[in-house]
Amino acid sequence: MPVTAFVFFASAARGLVSVVAEELRALGAMDLREHPAGVHFSGDLALGYRACLWLRAASRVMVEIAQIDAEDAQQLYTESKRQVWSRWLNPSLSFAVSFHGGNQNINNTGFGAQKVKDAIVDAMQTTLGRRPLVDPQHPAQVVHVHLSAGKARLTLDLVGGEALHQRGYRVEAGDAPLRETLAAGLLW
Repeated sequence: MPVTAFVFFASAARGLVSVVAEELRALGAMDLREHPAGVHFSGDLALGYRACLWLRAASRVMVEIAQIDAEDAQQLYTESKRQVWSRWLNPSLSFAVSFHGGNQNINNTGFGAQKVKDAIVDAMQTTLGRRPLVDPQHPAQVVHVHLSAGKARLTLDLVGGEALHQRGYRVEAGDAPLRETLAAGLLW
Protein backbone atom coordinates (compact mmCIF):
# COMPACT_ATOMS: atom_id res chain seq x y z
CA MET A 1 0.00 0.00 0.00
CA PRO A 2 1.59 3.31 -1.04
CA VAL A 3 2.21 5.94 1.60
CA THR A 4 0.63 9.30 0.82
CA ALA A 5 3.01 12.23 1.12
CA PHE A 6 1.65 15.39 2.63
CA VAL A 7 3.14 18.87 2.67
CA PHE A 8 3.38 20.44 6.11
CA PHE A 9 4.46 23.75 7.60
CA ALA A 10 5.85 24.09 11.11
CA SER A 11 5.69 27.72 12.19
CA ALA A 12 8.39 29.12 14.43
CA ALA A 13 9.44 32.36 16.06
CA ARG A 14 12.13 34.36 14.30
CA GLY A 15 15.53 32.97 15.09
CA LEU A 16 14.20 29.46 15.78
CA VAL A 17 13.56 28.32 12.21
CA SER A 18 16.89 26.47 11.95
CA VAL A 19 16.22 24.78 15.30
CA VAL A 20 12.83 23.55 14.06
CA ALA A 21 14.48 22.33 10.84
CA GLU A 22 16.97 20.28 12.88
CA GLU A 23 14.18 18.82 15.01
CA LEU A 24 12.27 17.88 11.84
CA ARG A 25 15.36 16.27 10.32
CA ALA A 26 15.70 14.14 13.46
CA LEU A 27 12.06 13.04 13.06
CA GLY A 28 12.68 11.94 9.47
CA ALA A 29 11.03 14.85 7.62
CA MET A 30 11.82 15.17 3.93
CA ASP A 31 12.15 18.11 1.54
CA LEU A 32 12.84 20.69 4.26
CA ARG A 33 12.66 24.32 3.10
CA GLU A 34 13.29 27.04 5.61
CA HIS A 35 11.12 30.14 5.43
CA PRO A 36 11.33 33.26 7.64
CA ALA A 37 8.21 32.13 9.56
CA GLY A 38 8.90 28.37 9.76
CA VAL A 39 9.79 25.24 7.84
CA HIS A 40 7.99 23.50 4.96
CA PHE A 41 8.47 19.73 4.95
CA SER A 42 6.88 16.58 3.62
CA GLY A 43 6.08 13.11 4.87
CA ASP A 44 3.18 10.87 5.77
CA LEU A 45 0.40 11.89 8.12
CA ALA A 46 2.04 9.98 10.98
CA LEU A 47 5.06 12.29 10.64
CA GLY A 48 2.77 15.29 10.95
CA TYR A 49 1.36 13.95 14.20
CA ARG A 50 4.85 13.04 15.49
CA ALA A 51 5.86 16.63 14.75
CA CYS A 52 2.93 17.86 16.87
CA LEU A 53 4.00 15.59 19.68
CA TRP A 54 7.78 16.00 19.62
CA LEU A 55 8.68 19.41 18.19
CA ARG A 56 9.75 21.61 21.06
CA ALA A 57 10.55 24.89 19.29
CA ALA A 58 7.69 25.07 16.76
CA SER A 59 4.52 27.07 17.38
CA ARG A 60 2.13 25.18 15.10
CA VAL A 61 2.11 22.29 12.63
CA MET A 62 -0.17 22.63 9.63
CA VAL A 63 -0.92 20.26 6.77
CA GLU A 64 -1.45 21.74 3.33
CA ILE A 65 -4.90 21.22 1.87
CA ALA A 66 -4.30 23.05 -1.42
CA GLN A 67 -2.71 25.97 -3.18
CA ILE A 68 -5.32 27.82 -5.17
CA ASP A 69 -5.59 30.79 -7.51
CA ALA A 70 -7.12 33.77 -5.73
CA GLU A 71 -6.87 36.93 -7.79
CA ASP A 72 -10.14 38.29 -6.39
CA ALA A 73 -12.83 37.44 -3.83
CA GLN A 74 -14.96 35.44 -6.27
CA GLN A 75 -12.05 33.26 -7.33
CA LEU A 76 -11.00 32.78 -3.70
CA TYR A 77 -14.55 31.62 -2.87
CA THR A 78 -14.93 29.40 -5.96
CA GLU A 79 -11.55 27.68 -5.63
CA SER A 80 -11.99 27.22 -1.86
CA LYS A 81 -15.42 25.67 -2.41
CA ARG A 82 -13.95 23.11 -4.83
CA GLN A 83 -11.91 21.47 -2.06
CA VAL A 84 -13.13 18.24 -0.48
CA TRP A 85 -13.58 19.72 2.99
CA SER A 86 -15.17 16.58 4.42
CA ARG A 87 -11.74 14.94 4.01
CA TRP A 88 -10.20 17.53 6.32
CA LEU A 89 -12.90 18.79 8.68
CA ASN A 90 -15.26 16.98 11.00
CA PRO A 91 -18.66 18.67 10.57
CA SER A 92 -19.60 17.81 14.16
CA LEU A 93 -16.72 19.93 15.48
CA SER A 94 -16.53 23.71 15.26
CA PHE A 95 -14.10 25.42 12.91
CA ALA A 96 -12.80 28.88 12.12
CA VAL A 97 -10.69 30.46 9.39
CA SER A 98 -7.53 32.42 10.10
CA PHE A 99 -6.51 34.62 7.16
CA HIS A 100 -3.14 36.30 6.59
CA GLY A 101 -1.71 38.30 3.72
CA GLY A 102 -3.49 39.95 0.87
CA ASN A 103 -3.30 41.18 -2.69
CA GLN A 104 -4.55 44.08 -4.78
CA ASN A 105 -8.18 42.93 -4.64
CA ILE A 106 -8.32 41.33 -1.18
CA ASN A 107 -6.70 43.57 1.37
CA ASN A 108 -8.91 42.94 4.40
CA THR A 109 -8.12 39.75 6.31
CA GLY A 110 -11.59 39.60 7.88
CA PHE A 111 -13.18 39.74 4.44
CA GLY A 112 -10.85 37.03 3.12
CA ALA A 113 -11.59 34.80 6.11
CA GLN A 114 -15.34 35.32 5.59
CA LYS A 115 -15.11 34.29 1.91
CA VAL A 116 -13.23 31.08 2.73
CA LYS A 117 -15.57 30.31 5.66
CA ASP A 118 -18.59 30.77 3.37
CA ALA A 119 -17.02 28.48 0.76
CA ILE A 120 -16.36 25.75 3.34
CA VAL A 121 -19.88 25.97 4.77
CA ASP A 122 -21.47 25.92 1.31
CA ALA A 123 -19.28 23.01 0.12
CA MET A 124 -20.04 20.90 3.19
CA GLN A 125 -23.75 21.76 3.02
CA THR A 126 -23.76 20.52 -0.59
CA THR A 127 -21.76 17.32 -0.03
CA LEU A 128 -22.95 16.31 3.46
CA GLY A 129 -26.38 17.90 3.55
CA ARG A 130 -25.62 19.76 6.75
CA ARG A 131 -23.96 22.94 7.83
CA PRO A 132 -20.76 22.61 9.88
CA LEU A 133 -20.39 24.47 13.17
CA VAL A 134 -18.56 27.81 13.01
CA ASP A 135 -16.94 29.20 16.16
CA PRO A 136 -14.46 32.02 15.61
CA GLN A 137 -13.65 32.31 19.34
CA HIS A 138 -12.96 28.71 20.44
CA PRO A 139 -12.81 26.48 17.36
CA ALA A 140 -11.84 22.82 17.55
CA GLN A 141 -10.46 23.03 14.00
CA VAL A 142 -8.67 25.93 12.31
CA VAL A 143 -8.13 26.46 8.61
CA HIS A 144 -5.27 28.87 7.95
CA VAL A 145 -5.15 30.79 4.68
CA HIS A 146 -2.09 32.67 3.50
CA LEU A 147 -2.66 34.91 0.49
CA SER A 148 0.23 36.36 -1.46
CA ALA A 149 -0.23 37.98 -4.86
CA GLY A 150 -2.73 35.78 -6.70
CA LYS A 151 -2.15 32.51 -4.80
CA ALA A 152 -3.66 31.28 -1.55
CA ARG A 153 -2.30 28.40 0.51
CA LEU A 154 -4.99 26.57 2.50
CA THR A 155 -3.74 24.63 5.52
CA LEU A 156 -5.30 22.83 8.47
CA ASP A 157 -3.81 23.25 11.94
CA LEU A 158 -3.15 19.71 13.15
CA VAL A 159 -3.40 20.70 16.81
CA GLY A 160 -6.64 22.67 16.53
CA GLY A 161 -6.97 26.21 17.74
CA GLU A 162 -4.20 26.22 20.33
CA ALA A 163 -0.50 26.77 19.70
CA LEU A 164 1.88 23.97 20.65
CA HIS A 165 3.09 25.83 23.74
CA GLN A 166 -0.47 25.49 25.09
CA ARG A 167 -0.55 21.68 25.05
CA GLY A 168 -2.16 21.56 28.48
CA TYR A 169 0.48 19.93 30.67
CA ARG A 170 0.93 23.18 32.63
CA VAL A 171 -2.73 24.00 33.23
CA GLU A 172 -2.33 24.71 36.97
CA ALA A 173 1.12 26.31 36.94
CA GLY A 174 0.03 29.83 35.93
CA ASP A 175 1.54 32.02 33.27
CA ALA A 176 5.08 31.26 32.21
CA PRO A 177 7.52 34.15 31.91
CA LEU A 178 8.58 32.69 28.55
CA ARG A 179 6.79 30.50 26.02
CA GLU A 180 7.94 26.91 26.35
CA THR A 181 8.65 26.73 22.61
CA LEU A 182 10.95 29.75 22.84
CA ALA A 183 12.68 28.39 25.93
CA ALA A 184 13.24 25.02 24.22
CA GLY A 185 14.65 26.75 21.14
CA LEU A 186 17.01 28.85 23.23
CA LEU A 187 18.26 25.77 25.06
CA TRP A 188 18.81 23.94 21.77
